[in-house]
Amino acid sequence: ELYCLPLGKESPLLVADRVLDGTPCGPYETDLCVHGKCQKIGCDGIIGSAAKEDRCGVCSGDGKTCHLVKGDFSHARGTGYIEAAVIPAGARRIRVVEDKPAHSFLALKDSGKGSINSDWKIELPGEFQIAGTTVRYVRRGLWEKISAKGPTKLPLHLMVLLFHDQDYGIHYEYTVPVNHTAENQSEPEKPQDSLFIWTHSGWEGCSVQCGGG
Repeated sequence: ELYCLPLGKESPLLVADRVLDGTPCGPYETDLCVHGKCQKIGCDGIIGSAAKEDRCGVCSGDGKTCHLVKGDFSHARGTGYIEAAVIPAGARRIRVVEDKPAHSFLALKDSGKGSINSDWKIELPGEFQIAGTTVRYVRRGLWEKISAKGPTKLPLHLMVLLFHDQDYGIHYEYTVPVNHTAENQSEPEKPQDSLFIWTHSGWEGCSVQCGGG
């Protein structure tokens, strides 16, 4: 049976007595409805299998084909968009968390048209398609979190939008293949589209005189 919860309502409504086989169900992405029951499907595609992807995206892997990259970004002075890190293409298990609630916004932007909270446009929390993967953006009060399963097809520019000087910090982490650096060095460098970001700075003296100003 398929139930839906209407917005603003407390009671779910029955939409279908029986859903089609293959309908996603359950708490995991691979769970599917088969013969009217929610079945656990392993990453090997077998019903009832306990096989899972490791942190590198390998089914039943040992997690040794990639390594974990961790980083911290802190900022005390300055406002506007400030770049915190560039997450490379091929990254998986991306996680970005603010150290504490703050008057700010996390932002993501790829070299295409995908973005969250960029160009002074603040989004509602939800899921977004960016750099070839689904990015989940969570905002609870003044605290924010960004996560994505990956792999990314384009580099992701991680930014923060600050409105005043403050003691601000975030923690980010992701995995990349162990041969990621070697591959990048062996391949000819490809030109990337430039990323332009507006930012505020302090007042400066005028270089020339102007009338009436």
